Amino acid sequence: MFIRITTTLEGEFLVVNTHHIITVRRGSDFCMITLINGEKIYTNESFESLMNRLSSK
Repeated sequence: MFIRITTTLEGEFLVVNTHHIITVRRGSDFCMITLINGEKIYTNESFESLMNRLSSK
């Protein structure tokens, strides 16, 4: 399963395999997603919205 994420730093769209996501952390106005390769992705999407999209996959 894949999910489309817009990054905060570059504003680019990434398509991420949901099985590669280790953690999703909530910030004050962003979320940080950590992948199995150690890469961190930052997005402005709300934590609740992101978790809803992940749980529906």
